[in-house]
Amino acid sequence: MPNTLRTSEQEKRAIIEILQTVTLTHDLHELGSTLIDNIRDWTDCEAAALRLRRGEDFPFIAAAGFSQQLLDSENSLCAFNEHGEIVRDRHGKPVLECVCGSVLCHTANGDKPYLTRRGSFRVSSATRFLTDYEDNLPDRLRGQCVEQGYESIAIIPLRLDDEPYGLLHLCDHRPDLFDESTIAILERLADTLAVALAHREAERDLIRQQKSLRALASRLAMTEEQERRRIATVLHDDLCQTLGFAKMRLSSVPDGDLPAPARAAVSEVEELLSEAIDFTRDLTVELSPPVLQQSGLAAALAWLTDHVADRHGLVSRCECDEDCFTDPEIDAIVYRSVRELLTNVIKYADATTIRVWTECTDTTAHICVSDDGVGFDVDEAGASEEPGGFGLFSIRESLTHLGGRLEVNSSPGEGTTCVLNVPRI
Repeated sequence: MPNTLRTSEQEKRAIIEILQTVTLTHDLHELGSTLIDNIRDWTDCEAAALRLRRGEDFPFIAAAGFSQQLLDSENSLCAFNEHGEIVRDRHGKPVLECVCGSVLCHTANGDKPYLTRRGSFRVSSATRFLTDYEDNLPDRLRGQCVEQGYESIAIIPLRLDDEPYGLLHLCDHRPDLFDESTIAILERLADTLAVALAHREAERDLIRQQKSLRALASRLAMTEEQERRRIATVLHDDLCQTLGFAKMRLSSVPDGDLPAPARAAVSEVEELLSEAIDFTRDLTVELSPPVLQQSGLAAALAWLTDHVADRHGLVSRCECDEDCFTDPEIDAIVYRSVRELLTNVIKYADATTIRVWTECTDTTAHICVSDDGVGFDVDEAGASEEPGGFGLFSIRESLTHLGGRLEVNSSPGEGTTCVLNVPRI
């Protein structure tokens, strides 16, 4: 005998199973399919489907037991005119066809004998339904379910804030499968289901937006890198050489041919040109270090470590494998991430020693930056606005796009070690 979910204990178990399914299943379509399978088991019905709102329509997102022909022909509920345009009512809303559309749009009033007080549709025999209510049928009836020979049909609306969100569609070739208590329980389950599915949709949309933002951030980073290289090339090839040529020409002026004030002015201009040349070279290196493009990441990290140590009076070691990476995009991201970590060491660590090294496996490269500074409590720093927080955030976002992650290991008085974990391609 079919299980019609008549007891409150069965209802409780059904709700618990739905909540467990929702909790454990994060993919929206997988969640829909699992819920449909559960409902078929609970009601013992042959076919069940779930529709959800997509723009102005309500296509299937999960179904089991229905023929593919029915699913294809009934996927859209919108009415179309002879020109293939959506038919709209006087308020501009699309007209939805058949019983599903009537249930979703409240156009089938609750005084219809085949509707419940909450607007669900239920018939025990589709054949008798067409005969008994020939003059009182829903508008724009398609009749596909009847043509497929289904006798027991139940359509349960899913609503959010009293707005149509979707529906459950259950069918069986046997008559008298869905009694009033079954429909009442399914209606209560539908409320829970609507909230759960909407929550999963919101999560999915948020994840999609996050991925989109990360991809955009990556494209912007590479555009920035290309612009850095272009500007660095202009500075090196044009401005720096022009300044050098100007200094050389100025130096060729014989001192004996100039009066003392002019010689002083020439000397002052030469010094200014030297400062401008040094500044331009430093800026060129800061924008896009030539060693990174010419010699690769390992050489660039070695140069960067020595450069930082020399400038700030630190002891340094750099042990990097030149074969870790072969992709220029990854090289640029790793280089700037290490530079940001070394900048944090200088600003906050009060360190005397820095070390940069790599450990590469077949699948992952680990780029490590450590210092012997004051250290900090990682848990407390993660919950507060610590200095350098935006820099670490930027590093994490860059690595996430590459499929990697940042590890920070530190304790007060014990120094800090940061590890960039990056997949090798």
